[in-house]
Amino acid sequence: MFRRFQFALAFCAAASAFAGGSENFNNFPVTGSSYSNGTFRGQDGSTWSFAACRGDQLITAPRTPCLDKGATPAANITSGTLSNGCGTLSFDWMRPFSSVCSFDILVNGVVRHTITGGVIDVTNHVADLPVNVGSNFTLQIQQHSFSAGQVAIDNLSWTSYGGASPEPPTLFFSPDTNSVLVPCSNSVSLTVTATEPNADTVRLWAAGLPPGAAFNAATGSAPLISAFSWIPSSSQTGSFPVVFYAGDKDGTNSRTFSIEVTPIYPYYHYAIGLTGTALRAKLHDIISAGVRQLNDDQENEAMKVIHTDPADTNNVLLLYNPTSSVPKSEYNNSPNGWNKEHGWPESRGLGIDGPDQVDVHNLFAEHIGANALRGNLYFDESDPLDPAYRSPSTNVAPLTSMDSDSFEPPPASKGNVARAVFYMATRYDGTADKTSALWFSDDPSHTNSMGKLATLLLWHAMDPPDAFESNKNELIYANFQSNRNPYIDHPEWVEEVFGTDSDGDGVTDTHEILAGSATNDPASLFEAAPGPAQITCSSLSSGSVWRLYEGSFQGSDIAWRLVAETNQLQSGTLRFPVAPTGAATFYHLRALRP
Repeated sequence: MFRRFQFALAFCAAASAFAGGSENFNNFPVTGSSYSNGTFRGQDGSTWSFAACRGDQLITAPRTPCLDKGATPAANITSGTLSNGCGTLSFDWMRPFSSVCSFDILVNGVVRHTITGGVIDVTNHVADLPVNVGSNFTLQIQQHSFSAGQVAIDNLSWTSYGGASPEPPTLFFSPDTNSVLVPCSNSVSLTVTATEPNADTVRLWAAGLPPGAAFNAATGSAPLISAFSWIPSSSQTGSFPVVFYAGDKDGTNSRTFSIEVTPIYPYYHYAIGLTGTALRAKLHDIISAGVRQLNDDQENEAMKVIHTDPADTNNVLLLYNPTSSVPKSEYNNSPNGWNKEHGWPESRGLGIDGPDQVDVHNLFAEHIGANALRGNLYFDESDPLDPAYRSPSTNVAPLTSMDSDSFEPPPASKGNVARAVFYMATRYDGTADKTSALWFSDDPSHTNSMGKLATLLLWHAMDPPDAFESNKNELIYANFQSNRNPYIDHPEWVEEVFGTDSDGDGVTDTHEILAGSATNDPASLFEAAPGPAQITCSSLSSGSVWRLYEGSFQGSDIAWRLVAETNQLQSGTLRFPVAPTGAATFYHLRALRP
């Protein structure tokens, strides 16, 4: 009887030591899709808090908190003070949207583990993460970075601390990884934490530090935290294993962090040599990697910087009247101030709060009135026969025109808007969180589409990137969004990606042709001699409307006008009578496919 009682006491003591606690979030107060902050009473009786969480992504009914992405401060859910220590931690998590998850587990404010990855709508169970805190503690789950995808958390449980001496310190890395691949001249950072549950004096140090790396050894009470940092030079390529040690009177533990340093590859390294759909897919990957999504204040600051008038740095230059300079201070001031014009309109497929909505490659400074007038009209050449035709569209943008379903920018801005929408159609294919696939269509009634593709291809050819546009691209990359518009850096890729239909894939053909010749060379503009002549173009396909444009220099720009249009081919050949008025006269033939 005594032995049975003694065994029962021992069993109860063991159960008490390992019982721990749990949190099922039944009292989490948010149920909808809006992100909010607040508090609730936990199962343990303490007050839990949360920031930037929603409640509609359930793992287990009735409640599951879901942490937002890109919040400032970072979205998190945090316990009150929990008792009896923590040996191990277990929980469920789920990736609800397209962005990959990355979140930190903090104990007493120290990052112990970082969890990454996830498959959409698949619940993951993390079991028995080591914590080993032998006293009261707080538990927090927090987004690891600004770009980390939303994550749902549920069914937390922990064991109480049941450790016994001797027990040497434990090492934790943040981010929680044992290796990294980094190009030379890029920064490597790692936070190293040594924890010890028994209140012993702890020593933290490292071996194998590469030349130029920084890490401060430390001695004292746990947790000990020290930061490793290094910027490898171009001569320091290869493998660098760094070993971190933590020790106390009970012994020493170590953990290795391996750094593989590669040569720096140019931004477009993996796109060089590709064509067609392979090039488009690789450019999507390149311009989607490491992008920083700006908040409203950062976006407003970016707009003022990237559109600065070089002649007056207190002003911005406008898209639809590029010689007009407006004070930066007049942002959003009606009726004559300026605001943000979306090249790809907001109502043609952009998300409400996704990265496409605030992508500064797609934003231009514009007069409030002209912006409102353009609305969500397609970019296209205006039709004078349309009853709604207006030229100019407004006196604040005198070189623009419009008709019932399209808007035509001034010649000096046509290439700019074309390259902006080409970028948008490449960057956003519907895989990024809170975005839709963007595409081109000649039909303005299609909600997620823009056009007209044939017109945009022509505008891109007629108005190549200039110094102002290239500088804007560089500023966005270096100071704000960390990605580039490839069609500004490599204008030739527009034809490679969006085509001239040389392969018969249905994308609009464009051909530049010489008066009196029969050539389909798309690479050059050809000059026609003065006087009556006939332009002949052969080996053309049927089923298209063909338009001939005549161009002449106005200063350093080419001004274009439509001089002929037909859908009548004779044995695949078109002949147009023309009468160039000067030596500097050019012709461009464009096919509009039905």
